Amino acid sequence: MAFLDFFKKKRKEPSFSEFDIDVPPAPPTEEFPDIPSFKQSKKLGSEPIESEEKIAEEIIPEKEGVELSQPIFVDINLFRDTMDEINLTKSILKENDDTLARVSEFRQSQEKEFKKWQDSLLDIQKKLIFVDKGLFE
Repeated sequence: MAFLDFFKKKRKEPSFSEFDIDVPPAPPTEEFPDIPSFKQSKKLGSEPIESEEKIAEEIIPEKEGVELSQPIFVDINLFRDTMDEINLTKSILKENDDTLARVSEFRQSQEKEFKKWQDSLLDIQKKLIFVDKGLFE
């Protein structure tokens, strides 16, 4: 009976202004410290990688006298997700570090092989020069 629809009450969608919701204030903005750049040496992998504690001290300086006016509550699921992401990032960084070490070892072995070939060619060149001088004297 569609022709009697105009007698029905129309539903009104609730608006947010009808609810009494306290919006929490925005957290204070704080500048983050710059991430230090690591100096790369000429030979890859020749410098030891700094420890996590030393890097953390450089990145996150300790601030004295900082007090929170209210406790900070974090959803446990959000905290677990964050910790999972941090652990995943750490494992990826570890894999990258291992890969970098293997590439460095491979590069060094290539340089050794190249040096052997170069020495062999120089030796052959010296022998050819000696034979050439001996034949044409």
